[in-house]
Amino acid sequence: MKANVYIGNDLIGTTNFQISDETMGAVIGDFFPNEHYKKYQTKIQSLTKDKGIANMSDFKFKLEIEEKHIVSPAGGIGIIDSKELDEIVIESAGNGKEIIERIKREIVS
Repeated sequence: MKANVYIGNDLIGTTNFQISDETMGAVIGDFFPNEHYKKYQTKIQSLTKDKGIANMSDFKFKLEIEEKHIVSPAGGIGIIDSKELDEIVIESAGNGKEIIERIKREIVS
């Protein structure tokens, strides 16, 4: 499932989620940052180093799926961005059944 990723009103990048744990409503994907991400990157990398992830207690992350629908996962949203790795990962947990089913349909088609 493709999604736009925001911090507040700043669109910071995109992702294409896959299911990581269906029972927990958990999804994960590579994060593809845009130029707005740079103003948050140093803090996100510091949080990743200190506690393993930057999450919703640190930033007002929002996910917007293609139809301009804001997804509000019960377990939150987090970004893992380590200076030592070449990839940035975003994960979300506590997504509703409709989001998981949507991802399943996209995988099949």
